[in-house]
Amino acid sequence: MRLIRASLLLAVLPLLPACEPGDCSATPNGILMVTVVDTRGNPIRDARVTFTPEGESEQPAWCAESAGTGQNCERWTGGDGAGNYLVQATSADGTRTAQQSVSVKETSCGFTSGNVQLTLPD
Repeated sequence: MRLIRASLLLAVLPLLPACEPGDCSATPNGILMVTVVDTRGNPIRDARVTFTPEGESEQPAWCAESAGTGQNCERWTGGDGAGNYLVQATSADGTRTAQQSVSVKETSCGFTSGNVQLTLPD
């Protein structure tokens, strides 16, 4: 009986979707990971970053390096599931803005992370 179970398991395993370690990556605090740079590629650490899930209200992104929406942030994070998001960054003085739409999908390993780099114009 054990031999039959083991044989059945070995026959079925190749048919199951694989979740390779390289395919599955955990995003620390949310689904979206956002960086904001200037036109030369330098990080803009005092930007205001928000994300808007489709059909919902705008929400502030969180600084991935600290527990708040704070200043001096190199990476922001947010989002909580599959769907379409509008990610927006605004300069600290409010004069420059960049935005990008991102689609996050659910996979056998969890969620695809939406890595976004927004470039604020000069």
